[in-house]
Amino acid sequence: MTDRPSIEVLREVIRYVPETGKLFWLERPRKYFSSDFFWRRWSVQFAGKEAMARGRGCILQFKNIQAHHVAWALYHGKWPTECIGHKNGDKLDNRISNLYEETAAEFARVVGERSHERSLARRQKNKKRLGRINYENATAWQGDGEYDDILAEFGL
Repeated sequence: MTDRPSIEVLREVIRYVPETGKLFWLERPRKYFSSDFFWRRWSVQFAGKEAMARGRGCILQFKNIQAHHVAWALYHGKWPTECIGHKNGDKLDNRISNLYEETAAEFARVVGERSHERSLARRQKNKKRLGRINYENATAWQGDGEYDDILAEFGL
């Protein structure tokens, strides 16, 4: 995307630690502020502190950017052309060894699988009766069957 800040701008304002996945605000150059007052105020409040804590994104040059995209861009020196996935499924783990680039179709499939796994785990825990379950583009309707009956229908 061309509307993202350049890698040079990123490197001026954020430091990335690949081993931990953490991002830290650097002291920004004065050119990014309209006055000395705002420049000093920002520096005191944010410089040296963790950026995008808890997996949040941030606004840079009026663009909302996700933390894992910033980590990828700072490490590789270019913005990702596709989606960024997390190998261990933890969206807060932005270590470079945990990030990988994937197509939008792969991303949708993985997100769908994880959603299905979470849904199954919740239902297994509660052992509640289900009306419907979707899996791999198939739907099973169960009026009053137990959870195990529905799983057996899918061979799970």
